[in-house]
Amino acid sequence: MLKKIWPLITVLILTLIIIFLHTWNIFKTMPGLITAIDTLVVVIITNLIFKMILEAKFEKKIEDEFQKGFKSSIKSDWFKERIKSDISNAFDHKNIKEDIHEAFSEAKAKLYKELKEEQNKRHAKLKALSDCGIAKVYLNREEAISDIKNDLQIATNFAWFSGVAFSETLNLKTLMDNIPQNRRSSPEIKIMLMDVLRSPAIYRSFLESKEPRVRKMIFKKTKKDKDNEHSYFYTQNYTAFKNSIGFFHGKPSLKNKVKFYGHNPNCWMIRIDDTIYFQPYALGSNTESKAESVIGSLLPIFKFEKKLQGSVFLLLVDHFDKLWSTSNTSLEHMEYRLKAKKRILQDVFSARGDWLRHVYGALYGPKLRLESSRSCLGNGTLVEVSKNNIKYKGKVKDSSQKGICLSFDKDNYFEIQSGDIIKLKVIDRRVNSNIISDLLTNSKGGRFEVVHPQKVFYNDEGKAVIKWEKPPIVTEYFSTDTITDPGEIQIGMKIAS
Repeated sequence: MLKKIWPLITVLILTLIIIFLHTWNIFKTMPGLITAIDTLVVVIITNLIFKMILEAKFEKKIEDEFQKGFKSSIKSDWFKERIKSDISNAFDHKNIKEDIHEAFSEAKAKLYKELKEEQNKRHAKLKALSDCGIAKVYLNREEAISDIKNDLQIATNFAWFSGVAFSETLNLKTLMDNIPQNRRSSPEIKIMLMDVLRSPAIYRSFLESKEPRVRKMIFKKTKKDKDNEHSYFYTQNYTAFKNSIGFFHGKPSLKNKVKFYGHNPNCWMIRIDDTIYFQPYALGSNTESKAESVIGSLLPIFKFEKKLQGSVFLLLVDHFDKLWSTSNTSLEHMEYRLKAKKRILQDVFSARGDWLRHVYGALYGPKLRLESSRSCLGNGTLVEVSKNNIKYKGKVKDSSQKGICLSFDKDNYFEIQSGDIIKLKVIDRRVNSNIISDLLTNSKGGRFEVVHPQKVFYNDEGKAVIKWEKPPIVTEYFSTDTITDPGEIQIGMKIAS
């Protein structure tokens, strides 16, 4: 760039020199010298300008020639062939071809291996299902409805049903309506439902109900509630059962085809000829909903077919046969039991009350440690309490491996406060008392610390007035019961340290 403009810079410098000489006084006395210098400068400037013009024309010419030659070269066949040849040579290079081939081969081998492994896994799973006789798995009963209805419509030999009540999605009416009745060969119908007036059914209601209802079921015993309906009769379990019983009214053909089992329900099952739909029951629930929910239909349904592999199918058939043959409560018997439901329920709670109270404490009380598990075997055991060398007699209401709850008659009451240390001794000779004896052995000589004395006050006449605890309490050591006898006092204790 500097090379191109230096002539112009020189011209400007010479022009400034001439102007300076003409303005300097010393040169005004020498006009001949100034004229000579002017002439020399003019000649130099003229040569420089001429040179600049020639160079500019030459560079433009060169540039034009270059552009012309470049365009001509691009359009030439030689240039096109050369570019094409270079590109072809680059992609035909042996190393590049080998690298690409190797990369594709590795990717292909890896993909094949992964697909093979996945195929083997799926094959193993399918083989396991087939070996068990499982033809299909349904996520829930809604998915199985269509297949069950279709199988019932063509059933010829067997239509067996076992469940809690069959009152939900696939209720008894829906099932029976899909069995054609006007054919020569109709299937053998057998229906197994749960007897709701037994402790397994009550236990199941505990699991499906919220704490207030369960507490009311166990601890309701007051004079005011004596004539009212027991809260158990308002549970989902009992209501569903009543709906199912109502279905059999006016259907004499089904009278001898239904039985009621008394044990804990373990599965929902439908046999249609050589196909069985089987859904195991679980006691757990996967919902945190505040509403009460049924726990019977939460697991998947498995469809077993005899033709695939008969061992599991035959096992389930035998399961139903044994359930049917060992259950002796018919529809007629069940109707009589329902007429006496209040008395029967009272008998169940009387016989199994200790265990049911334990269930309540385990479900809704403090999270008990395993070593503190309660046992109701020793409840009712007679014991002798010593305090200040004075002895009192009482009986065990509840116990665990870490504590005990006793009850006393009001007339046999002694003054006691939290923190008092007392000694216990078993005076009962019954076998069930052994568990209490073991507890006393573990308590370092039968020493216990009082942690929950029943509150007692004295009126103006000096008579003891008991203040009842409501509701009953549940601790990791013991649980207190609802007091039904106005003369009963309860004291809760833990093993003294």
